[in-house]
Amino acid sequence: MMKKTRETYEERAQKLALVVDIAQEIINTSSKLPDFDKKEYLKLGQLVKEYALNPRKGFKRMDSLKYLESDYFAHWNEIENPEGQRFWTELYKKGLYRERRNIIEKVLKRNKIKNIAEFEFINDTIVVAEQTGHINETQSEQLNKLMGDFEFKQKKK
Repeated sequence: MMKKTRETYEERAQKLALVVDIAQEIINTSSKLPDFDKKEYLKLGQLVKEYALNPRKGFKRMDSLKYLESDYFAHWNEIENPEGQRFWTELYKKGLYRERRNIIEKVLKRNKIKNIAEFEFINDTIVVAEQTGHINETQSEQLNKLMGDFEFKQKKK
């Protein structure tokens, strides 16, 4: 039996760059997205790709790359339109990133925010999630409490 080797920064950065390329193809061929949104999404993708492949000094760490992934995937995890479905289908076909993660659902189920990436994701998406009906008022209150608990715990460190 062969021992599974750990993925290197470079391997993971190349995967993220490929994900960005897939997303950009989907964005470019979308007939639903306004041109302004396309331009902004494409610009973001290029920045993510550049930061992943050519990190600034001190940022060539797996944790830094995971934050970059989390930020980039936040949009794709939340949208429910043909472009989003196509994005996740393409990633699945190519064997990249196994699942579409519903971070809010996982945090609510576990009743705990476990890291800063989850905290930032929830902080960035909670209002939209409530406005779009992904979460109800009770869940929003629970998430706000969990964010407060997480912040309190971080201040004690």
